[in-house]
Amino acid sequence: MSQCTERVDHNPLDSWATTWLLAVSLLIGLVLVGETHTRGIDPDELEHLHASYMVWTGAVPYRDFFEHHTPALYYAAQPLFWVCGAEIKVLWLARLIMIACGMGTLCLTLRLAACLLAPRHDPRAILSQSSRAECLSRGSAHRAARLVPWMAVALLAWSSIFHLKTLEFRPDGPATLLLMAAALQVVALREAPQKTWRVLLAGCLAGLATLFTQKSIVPAAGMVLWMLTDSLESRREHLLKQIFLFAVGGAVPWLLTIAAFATWGAADDLLHSTVYRLWAWPLRSHKWSHLRPTLAADLTIWAAALLEILCLPVALVQSFFQRDKSSGRRPPFGWVGPVVATAWCIFSLVWVKAAYAQFYLLWFPWLAILAARRLMQIVECASVRWLLVWVAPAALVLAMLQEQLWLRAELLGEDGALPWLSQTMRPATYPVAWAFLLLFAGAVFAASQGRRGAAVTCLSLLGMVYSLFRFADAYAWPNDLQVETMHAIQTSVKANGRVLDGFTGLGALRQHSLYWWWINDYSWQMMSEAERTGILETLKKLPPEAVLYDAELRRLPEPVKDWIESHYRPTGMGALWLPNEEFAE
Repeated sequence: MSQCTERVDHNPLDSWATTWLLAVSLLIGLVLVGETHTRGIDPDELEHLHASYMVWTGAVPYRDFFEHHTPALYYAAQPLFWVCGAEIKVLWLARLIMIACGMGTLCLTLRLAACLLAPRHDPRAILSQSSRAECLSRGSAHRAARLVPWMAVALLAWSSIFHLKTLEFRPDGPATLLLMAAALQVVALREAPQKTWRVLLAGCLAGLATLFTQKSIVPAAGMVLWMLTDSLESRREHLLKQIFLFAVGGAVPWLLTIAAFATWGAADDLLHSTVYRLWAWPLRSHKWSHLRPTLAADLTIWAAALLEILCLPVALVQSFFQRDKSSGRRPPFGWVGPVVATAWCIFSLVWVKAAYAQFYLLWFPWLAILAARRLMQIVECASVRWLLVWVAPAALVLAMLQEQLWLRAELLGEDGALPWLSQTMRPATYPVAWAFLLLFAGAVFAASQGRRGAAVTCLSLLGMVYSLFRFADAYAWPNDLQVETMHAIQTSVKANGRVLDGFTGLGALRQHSLYWWWINDYSWQMMSEAERTGILETLKKLPPEAVLYDAELRRLPEPVKDWIESHYRPTGMGALWLPNEEFAE
């Protein structure tokens, strides 16, 4: 690589581009805070809220109630219950903490991108100083090095995955933060491979992430591949020792947790529920139904990142032949590790059982960094003619593909079809189409005027228009009925009373009649035949004071449904049924 001849004498924070990217990245925090009390509550949030509530009451997970997620979130949430008690405001405070984790993830994304761009320099020079830097292929890397971290943060912050899942009270937000911190330690090994404590720390952080959600094992394994590729590139010695220390670090949080559960007589329950049950789980999530919405909403990120991954073999071949004549060694190619790790995470979609949208969140920062680098290379390397002839038509095809994915999702009635916004704006495709047209026209005009930065900005926004509408759809998702029902349950059911629920989760702040406190296809498949047939007898012994008679409970055997319908009456408040007068007496 050649050295850049230009020198930039102003602080990059004075650049309008950096300022703009910083502003839109911080704005997402205000958007999320504004949705804290108003956005609809995902049943998964209520599942985690109930497990945290049960721990607060003194119950031991897996032994006293069913759960298949790892327990870190439930114990980390205990201070909220100490302050608020069993009140719905615990959920609002938990959401604020999830937002804080998300903003921390954005900061670590900025830091990781800067470290990747300047592995042999202080990353603060990339973020806040003007200095000479090496060039990327066919362009000035100094400008890219200043803008890529900020662009990565902006792409991540305004992705539908980040917006929809960061706010929710679920273990994936803290796990993502921990994984990013672990990735920073892996990158730091490039400069100081002798500091083996960094490997141990990275393993501990990754292991702690798996204690929040088992799906973190996929990006954790990606980090092992990351270290492997870095060692092959730099000829680092003692690779096996580093991988061993990473594994030891990852095992430490688990060993401490198992020891703690052993003191409660629940170590076997912990391992059986969080490891064996998931391994033997016969059901799998529908991959395409969860992949389609993010492809429709975040297609720019996916397309640019996949292009970066596909260009890796070419870049490797070029770097192999571009040897340093004085030393005989080829120049470092610091992006192999993150590209391989991200490609591994994408490939895992083929075999991961629960490839839900929150699974993408765990490694979406890596995807955003790769996408930002590729988009910035286009800015630095492309001529105006190249933009007009190749990039603009490709962006138009990308936009058309995005709209077709959106329309298909709408026809299939899936989550990617803006279910709440479409109720008030039909057909909702019109503003999306107009936004596509205006942005494409702006890109062509900017390119014709030689303003490459503005052109690429418009082209990148082409693939993010739908994401903005997903934001509006999430904001339009009300939680009034859910909150009203939860208050009604707390009023009708005393503190030590019991609730029977299917999968609404609205009885989260009360104990349940069954060990299998949420019932749907997944939990039904896990139950033994004796547990299924014993539901009716359990309900007779421990009759609930409220029943959330949703579609899942209506699929129970006829004797159970007959017992519920003969002893409870609907309240007209969603799925909430309360005891009839005779049974109440």
